[in-house]
Amino acid sequence: MVPMVGVGAPDRVATGLTVTVGKYGEYDHIARIVLGVAQDSELVDKGYIAAAGLCPGGLQEGLFNNYVLVVPRLDATVARLGEASKVIAEIRGLDEHEEPTGQVVTRYTLEGQKYWEFATQCPEGCAWPPDPNEYWEIVTL
Repeated sequence: MVPMVGVGAPDRVATGLTVTVGKYGEYDHIARIVLGVAQDSELVDKGYIAAAGLCPGGLQEGLFNNYVLVVPRLDATVARLGEASKVIAEIRGLDEHEEPTGQVVTRYTLEGQKYWEFATQCPEGCAWPPDPNEYWEIVTL
């Protein structure tokens, strides 16, 4: 099984994927693969990444505190989503109290991304580069 943000399949042999309605830290992360980066990660062992960074907030809270890589959305994922990649009708920004910020994205279509469009995120959900909204909520599909 491949961990992806907000996307799932009903079973292991399903040909289609579905997008989940709900709140996301970054709506652009939907249908992207998430890779944890710990010291024993092959990415670190083979020198692709210099070291496994630790999130200061995770250290304070006693949580899993290794950063994760959010890889670019694959063209193959978008193809497997089919029509589901084109039906997100409204996504709105929410502040830290989950109140609307007034930012709305309408008719968002999932597309494959360039190979360099990686993102870094800590376990608390903080991303780099940062987003002015604390959360994004998919209102309708």
